[in-house]
Amino acid sequence: MARAAGMLGLLSLAPMVVFAASGASEVPLLGEEYLKDVGDYAKRIGDEAKELFKTPLEDWNFYGSYDHGLKVYWRPVKDNKLVIVRSYTEVQLSSGELFTLLASEEGAKILDDTTNHTDPPLATLDWKGRAEVSYSKTIPAKFPFGQRSFLKATFFDDEKQLLVSKSILRDDMPAGADGSTRAFNSFALRTRDLEPGTCSLEVLDYFDMRGWFPVWIANQFHRDTFCQSMHKRLWKALDARTKADPAVKMPSSVFDVLKRS
Repeated sequence: MARAAGMLGLLSLAPMVVFAASGASEVPLLGEEYLKDVGDYAKRIGDEAKELFKTPLEDWNFYGSYDHGLKVYWRPVKDNKLVIVRSYTEVQLSSGELFTLLASEEGAKILDDTTNHTDPPLATLDWKGRAEVSYSKTIPAKFPFGQRSFLKATFFDDEKQLLVSKSILRDDMPAGADGSTRAFNSFALRTRDLEPGTCSLEVLDYFDMRGWFPVWIANQFHRDTFCQSMHKRLWKALDARTKADPAVKMPSSVFDVLKRS
């Protein structure tokens, strides 16, 4: 889901990383399927995300620490050479405030700036919370990274402050009919209050770009770039809020975040 320039920059600047055999067990993920029973589907992918969030961070492979106390972890995915990435950070907002931001139109652009978010959902699903089916295409990239499209069902659970999104199948929008490669994505985030005015943000993300796309490039990009870029957009958005409202505070240093963990 990267722009070609960003990807080529990664390949030229980032060192080749060779990963040893993982000590963490493989993650089984639900694959693409037709959305027949919305309630059942929402429960299954929600349970999948909650089970992964329940596993201690120590059970994941630690990848690195970054600005604002962001920590990135990874685990292998069953029957696949691609990995699932998990990130953890703390934000000086309440859990509800942060979740509301990330579940908004502005939040969609924070979470992903490489696909178009201007089109309305294809369908609104009958579910206890907000749920919708959406279609998007990546911003066109140069050869050899052709354009990808995504068709996903997303569930916003305000009560549990959990967002879960996963690629689905639809007969009226078959893969390849739009002239692009249909990619797969499994994504979840949750926010949790830690102390008054502070919450944690955890993100799970797995994508399979499909078509011609070397595994090592996808994994390196995912761990080195995707999580960091997403959180940098979050810090930028929160910094803008801070300037607009001095009552909204950001951590002044990484130490301010780490000393609470």
